[in-house]
Amino acid sequence: MARFQASEQQQRALLQALPDLMFLLSRDGVFLQYKADSSDELAVPPEVFLHRRFDEVLPPVLAELTRHHLEIVNQTGQPQRYEYQLEIGGELHDYEARMHPSGDNVLVLVRDITEQRRAERERQTLVLQEQIIQAQLVVLRELSTPLLPIANGVVVMPLIGTIDSSRAQQVMETLLDGVNRYKATVAIIDITGVKVVDTQVAGALIRTAQAASLLGAQVVLSGINPEIAQTLVQLGIDLAGMVTKATLQDGIAYALSRQQSRTRPAPTALKMVR
Repeated sequence: MARFQASEQQQRALLQALPDLMFLLSRDGVFLQYKADSSDELAVPPEVFLHRRFDEVLPPVLAELTRHHLEIVNQTGQPQRYEYQLEIGGELHDYEARMHPSGDNVLVLVRDITEQRRAERERQTLVLQEQIIQAQLVVLRELSTPLLPIANGVVVMPLIGTIDSSRAQQVMETLLDGVNRYKATVAIIDITGVKVVDTQVAGALIRTAQAASLLGAQVVLSGINPEIAQTLVQLGIDLAGMVTKATLQDGIAYALSRQQSRTRPAPTALKMVR
């Protein structure tokens, strides 16, 4: 007898140590016993639910959820897990419930997972924000370095604003990708809208032209006004290997004429017939 009492006390101690709120239901859904969770708080006092059926006590949505899983436990003997929300003290709380068959009864363990779900939602929000930022960066990158195919074998990249080292790298990557994608033999870089052309910008353009030539494309630099031309001369920039034009219109005309000369059939020799 003493051993039985000691075992029962030990089991009670173990149950009390568990953080979950526990309910013991009869197979037809009557609350028989309960154990509060680690907070030792209940949404309603015990006298409201003890020895009453769950559908007389629980809110309709939770009652229907409980009925559904209780039927499965009774029919299959398989444990069930489900989640639900309750408004307590004006705040919405998330709960996880686990339902287990226990002899002639059913044991229900309930855990408050509000903080866990809140943390998950915050992480999902951060991930979504990061995805939006990345998508915006892609759009901004495409807008800052647009590439337009205007004819067979001819692409144009109009640049506007300031070109720093990061954007210079974008210019090269976008242009080379476009040359490869469109099988371009002429690539026009128009700098009419570029505010400042210094050594860094000129160096980036030269490197881009050299890289494009390795793919078989001729780079045409258009939009060179007198101020930019003077700056390039003063900086001692050598634009050898790059065709330069004053306007984008001139650059396009050059590219189209070059393409026409490439596709024009060679004259054939006339064979004299006697």
